[in-house]
Amino acid sequence: MNLRFFKILFPGLLWIILNSCGGEQSEKNLEDLGLPEGKKKSMNMLKGAELKPFAGTYVFKDKNPNYNHFLRLEFADSIIKAEYMGCEMMNDSSVSYFLTPVFDLQITEGGDISFKLGERMLFFEPVRFNQKQFDNKFEISKDEIQYKGLITGNEMTLSCKSRKKCCWKETMNFIKESVDIELSEPTTATSFKKIVEVGTYASCGVYEIQNGYGEKIGLPEEVEYFLDCPPYIDIAPDFSYIVYGDLGEMKIYSFRTLESKTVMKFGKGCEGISGMVWSPNKNKMMFVEVNQKKLSAKTRIHVVDISMGSPRNREYFDVPVNFECGSLCGSAPDEDFKFKNNSTIIYKKHWASEIDPETEQIIELEKNK
Repeated sequence: MNLRFFKILFPGLLWIILNSCGGEQSEKNLEDLGLPEGKKKSMNMLKGAELKPFAGTYVFKDKNPNYNHFLRLEFADSIIKAEYMGCEMMNDSSVSYFLTPVFDLQITEGGDISFKLGERMLFFEPVRFNQKQFDNKFEISKDEIQYKGLITGNEMTLSCKSRKKCCWKETMNFIKESVDIELSEPTTATSFKKIVEVGTYASCGVYEIQNGYGEKIGLPEEVEYFLDCPPYIDIAPDFSYIVYGDLGEMKIYSFRTLESKTVMKFGKGCEGISGMVWSPNKNKMMFVEVNQKKLSAKTRIHVVDISMGSPRNREYFDVPVNFECGSLCGSAPDEDFKFKNNSTIIYKKHWASEIDPETEQIIELEKNK
């Protein structure tokens, strides 16, 4: 067994031995875990439009912002859909992070709420809603977490129970901060996808796409070809497609239709394409093209509407975005350029600009649908 294989295998074996979280937790009734006193339980479960007032994002704020917890509730098709983002303590006192669907959600007319978190993927870096790419290292926690509490106006108190001490705190107070949000589709170990480097040569990397179990996902030969020393490759936030190509043409491959479509073609002299960033609603993707000879500003921001599963309604802006060059040139996603909201983008001017170098500039998009 070589050292590289052992480094990959050992964390998985350690995970099986430790079996997640911090050890056994004494069995307690949720009613005894800090629920507001003097509140009579209402057993009349709400359905349909009665649930709509509860839609929104509820936030628990920890002293360390990286440890904040979020419960997102979306009212759609006469039901409440939910997902939970938070963190839990491991046996070795390290912290892992997760984003997972909620199940067995119940809300009563009196605001009593209960739900559960089941099998979930754990990451070693903080995650966020609509995240387009996760750290390659992760594990799977199978210990169920049960929550029960009360919603009063814009406040929610939750108590937590977990057999393996997966609860971050036994009692948590949340504040409702937003409404009318859009949830991603539930992410499972099979629907989750990640880009993994499986080899190197010269200054190139060889990659493959894997699911949450670390299994390689089969791709058409044409797509596989571009995973060998790709100038860029990225995965959509909902894992429904990958972006790939070369300096002549960019394409997307859909895991739903199993088809490739051209996003756009680039002119001669293209020196690099950045990684992607996506708008908060995931309807648009943005990247930067570098061509110091052909473009007046040396860089061009491209914004592509991808909301219907195929590229349309393209916009571009010839502006001097910050970039660096090595074997290829490129701008840093989320650092040199990013979405401020669904209709506004921000970019940092190139360090060599004569006026206000490296300062952030704002562009309002014309096509804001």
